[in-house]
Amino acid sequence: MAAGQEEHKKLHIASLDGVRGLAILLVLMYHASEKMRIRGTSHLVEKIYNMAVGTGWCGVDLFFVLSGFLITGILLDSRDKGRYFQNFYMRRVLRIFPLFYGSLLVFLLVVGPRIEVPRELAWLVSNQAWYWGYLQNWLFVFRDWPVTMLGHFWSLAIEEQFYILWPLVVFIVRPARLKTVCLALVAGSLAVRIAAWLISPNAHNFCYAATIARMDELAAGALLAVLAREAGGLGRYVKYAVPAMIAGFAVFSALLASIYFSDWRVGRDTIGYTALALLFGGTLVASVALARTHPIVRFFSLGPMRFFGKYSYGIYVFHWPLMIFLATYWKQLDAPVLDLPLVRQVGFLIVAGALTTGMALVSWFVLEKRFLGLRRFFE
Repeated sequence: MAAGQEEHKKLHIASLDGVRGLAILLVLMYHASEKMRIRGTSHLVEKIYNMAVGTGWCGVDLFFVLSGFLITGILLDSRDKGRYFQNFYMRRVLRIFPLFYGSLLVFLLVVGPRIEVPRELAWLVSNQAWYWGYLQNWLFVFRDWPVTMLGHFWSLAIEEQFYILWPLVVFIVRPARLKTVCLALVAGSLAVRIAAWLISPNAHNFCYAATIARMDELAAGALLAVLAREAGGLGRYVKYAVPAMIAGFAVFSALLASIYFSDWRVGRDTIGYTALALLFGGTLVASVALARTHPIVRFFSLGPMRFFGKYSYGIYVFHWPLMIFLATYWKQLDAPVLDLPLVRQVGFLIVAGALTTGMALVSWFVLEKRFLGLRRFFE
């Protein structure tokens, strides 16, 4: 490989870390705003800030698209090699299980009794079997969804269920036909969500947390992984990347604007997630296929974006419990500068983000990195 090609390949990897970094920063901003939201404000700047950070929940959707792309790429590249299933599953176990199950032990036995109100903790403890089985997203579909310190784990369950089933699909289906499967999943997920709302006026939890209803974003990423391995790669489609981003953003923005006229959850839960799949699919193509001097690629290749991307798993796991704990004390802080609601909210985001990142770094070097070293036995 020529030196220039090798450099460009490394840049692609760096930019994907940056995409992951954007996803976790969006989630941090959203959840920080949930704990310190400026409610009923008439101040224009505060309204704009609320609207901007209030859409940060879509960072999870970006995670889904990226996961579909990366995991499918790994599976396609190892499809015809020995120990296909064993290597993939063991590498996933070593990456995900230590922190996930370790955090369950800590949160349920040590931290939970100190930060949860008794009713919410009792609900969490009584339903903990769903968590140990990586089925917590279905718990939120079938039962009431109180705000608990492990509420954000629903998305981890969806990704894990995808990791379990998708290797078999990739192994059985030829790459040429895998594109059709991906497109069918995108259309099927949208159809399932529309049908759910037509059947029930209370379909939000199902559309939001059921694996079968959220496959379009994972499948969109998977489709891009297939296209990336065809002749010409994603470079053949790079001219469509920015238009796709604009189209997805326009649809999503239109749905968001409808909040002033009706309950926008219906639009978000149906076409909204598919629009985000289009937006973030275009973002992913742009980040890996545009020239390295393009502003989008340069943004995702920035050191801070890559830093947050590298430690995003730990940040995601720790951020919500820490915010619940910190919010109680932050609201009681008495300082003149914090009398300004926007300053109090942004300050909370900065402090909570810094503490969460610190916890993620400790987790990485003390726990995660040690288990990741074992992946050399499952190349």
